[in-house]
Amino acid sequence: MKALPRAVFLLFTAFFFVFFPPFVSAHLEGGNDVVAGGYLVDFGYSPLPLAAGVKSVIAFNLANASSGKVVSPDKVWVRISTGEEVVFAGTFQPEVKHVVFTYVFPKPGNYAIDTTLNVANESIPASFNVTVQPQFKTVKAVGLPPDFYAVAATFFVLALVASVIVQKFSKGKKLSN
Repeated sequence: MKALPRAVFLLFTAFFFVFFPPFVSAHLEGGNDVVAGGYLVDFGYSPLPLAAGVKSVIAFNLANASSGKVVSPDKVWVRISTGEEVVFAGTFQPEVKHVVFTYVFPKPGNYAIDTTLNVANESIPASFNVTVQPQFKTVKAVGLPPDFYAVAATFFVLALVASVIVQKFSKGKKLSN
């Protein structure tokens, strides 16, 4: 069997890293780790900073604190609260050794994210705090419409082809005064 050329391998690798970032990144943009009961509870979130009204990704991973080996919890209970109210509570059953879910924080402020990860007959509690910013305003980019760039590129290519043709036919002719 013939080996793949290096260029094909590099192209495939670049494609994989660009289009499949969840499979190549172990951590999200923010978060922290806590050691609890001999386990390392890895909490991550994205985007950074978290913003009210914007979809966020929240993830929990569990590993043995001494060996670093990934541990698959049987179920994971999560509660998200402010100092005034509980805004989310639920139990997840991991399918691929960790829990990942999306959540939209309802308003800016400080939130406590409490979790209990259950492994066999053991419960591993952990708590995390996050600050959620006000929803950021998107600013529309000032510039020319995309059609302009397509037309400009077309004219550039046509001008390039025309200059090559003119040079080819004018090689044999001399300019006279």
